[in-house]
Amino acid sequence: MEQEEHELTLLPQVQDLSNSTIWSKTSMMPKVHKTLKQLSQEVKQYIMEKGHCTYKEVADEIVKKETCYNEKNIRRRVYDAINVLTAVNIFEKRGKQVCIAEKNCNLIRSNNKKRDTLRKLAMRYQNLRGIFVRNSELPQYREAIQMPFIVVFTKKNAHIETELIDNNLKVTSNKILKIMKSVKMLQYLNINNQNDLPAELVQLLN
Repeated sequence: MEQEEHELTLLPQVQDLSNSTIWSKTSMMPKVHKTLKQLSQEVKQYIMEKGHCTYKEVADEIVKKETCYNEKNIRRRVYDAINVLTAVNIFEKRGKQVCIAEKNCNLIRSNNKKRDTLRKLAMRYQNLRGIFVRNSELPQYREAIQMPFIVVFTKKNAHIETELIDNNLKVTSNKILKIMKSVKMLQYLNINNQNDLPAELVQLLN
């Protein structure tokens, strides 16, 4: 009886990479490094929020978020991103500090001032809208708040005299009077309709 020869073929050994940090838990595909543009956006956002910081502070912050990548490579790319943002005059270097460029500081201050003005106008609109909704829901018109109005504050023991002269109300008192206009009073009473603003405007104000 002839002896049959059996050839044993060895299969290549497959390494289990399921727990490796270079694999994504969801897709099981290797993670792709962020582009310089994406990294520059993160660096820009961080420095804009801080106003000024060192290269090390920025790099440390980015490294915390990108723990699965080579730390030395991340720090090098952060340095490249800062150089790019400095070259286009978004930031400037003052010693070891990376700061917002002066012209951008003026632009930021101008934008913040405009945002504050817009926020005040939005609050005024919300208050007036809140009064409109409140008045429309009241069963009796006499309970509605008429606009505009003023509120006068003074001491309890104050002596007040009023006189109407040519459709102008003259008020005199022996104590200090504090006058609050209707818009300010509505803000104090917190009568507003916060859900009445467009989502785009709310995002801009935040």
